[in-house]
Amino acid sequence: STSVNEATPPLSADTDTYDVVLTSEPTDTVTITISVFETPVQTTVSVTTLTFDNSNWDAAQTVTLTAVDDAVVEGAHSSLITHSAAST
Repeated sequence: STSVNEATPPLSADTDTYDVVLTSEPTDTVTITISVFETPVQTTVSVTTLTFDNSNWDAAQTVTLTAVDDAVVEGAHSSLITHSAAST
């Protein structure tokens, strides 16, 4: 769970980060797909795919979340961010 907020000028929108790492060495390349489900989109992610293989499976890869700073003043709302894994 994390929280990012739109900004009040002259500040910029909040960001937060989290790391993704595998817990064991994969036998094939693993691709993690990151998706944001929200209409209208109020949160963006810095990357939509992360790739792990036997050379980097234990190295954390960072994802940055950013609140969309638009002209509409809004209260708090939630974004659903999902992760799916596939190996090739």
